[in-house]
Amino acid sequence: MPGIEYESPVPIDRASLPRHNATPRQRRISLFDGREFDDLGWEAEETSEYEDFVTGRSPAQDHAWAADRDEIDSEALRMRLWESLELPGEPSDYHFAIQSAAALLWRRKAPEPDALRWCEYLYRLDIRLIEVCPNAIRDRYAEDDKNRDPYYQATAFNSLISMYEREGYLAEALSVARVATRFGQEQSRIDEIRERLEAVHAEDGG
Repeated sequence: MPGIEYESPVPIDRASLPRHNATPRQRRISLFDGREFDDLGWEAEETSEYEDFVTGRSPAQDHAWAADRDEIDSEALRMRLWESLELPGEPSDYHFAIQSAAALLWRRKAPEPDALRWCEYLYRLDIRLIEVCPNAIRDRYAEDDKNRDPYYQATAFNSLISMYEREGYLAEALSVARVATRFGQEQSRIDEIRERLEAVHAEDGG
């Protein structure tokens, strides 16, 4: 995606992945309450008797959310994610793929200490994605409903801030919190982290 310097941590044979050349089709979606919005549909197959069939799930989304994702080991889970990021999709598809993989790895941190390193990597990758393309977490219904926040909550912000705070990396935590506030998140953490950081500097003599 333009604006993100990302290279898969492992080699990926993109041509071997399902629907790697699927193309999107613009379509108009009508909701039950009369509202409408533009959406992308995706070719279900490259060439087959179903070539005119269009699905709402992008290749990236389909691959990332395969039925066995909760059971596969962490190495296979990461490989599934790297493959998904190479497939066609929308920014939100990549965001949710990264966020869900990080959540699964986080649950495995006790028996797999290396999972924390990968969680940090994925949180930072997700934040870069959000910075470059805010639509990845934008609530498309918020424009018509003033009671809704313009952005969905992204767990990368809270999780990475908390991780850095626990390890004493307060400057890094503050930096992440500042980015989060641009998307209506973690505003309450700014002053608390800043005060702790100032206290540490005072103890160190400025």
